Amino acid sequence: MSGYVYIKKNGNPTEISETDQMPVVLTGSNVTLLNAVTTSGLKTASQSDVGWNSTLRLNLWGTATTFDVQVQAQMYDSVWRTLVPFDAITGTVSASDITTSGVYDFDVAGYQKVVVNVVSVTGGNVNAQGALIP
Repeated sequence: MSGYVYIKKNGNPTEISETDQMPVVLTGSNVTLLNAVTTSGLKTASQSDVGWNSTLRLNLWGTATTFDVQVQAQMYDSVWRTLVPFDAITGTVSASDITTSGVYDFDVAGYQKVVVNVVSVTGGNVNAQGALIP
């Protein structure tokens, strides 16, 4: 695919994000997606192929007085779509923008890539750890 740079990590091609040049491969639990982020914008890119996984579980927290985070996914058409989170603690579907700490699940079946978009963050930082689940 043009416009993307890939490296090999553990023998697998891994996309390097255009925004931070640091690839994140979601292959296990507790993969850090955001680490004390204090600025807005796309912060991470997952493996270029989500594979047969169907769920992204995201643990989100921080010291910020307010934050607004979106998880976006892309199919093979290069269009980023904002995913609707399922709050794994309360058992409810949340608005597409996450503004409170918690554990959220996202349906990623059929998508190729996933990114975390920090829409805004003030008065501190925001963190996220996640895992792809089959």
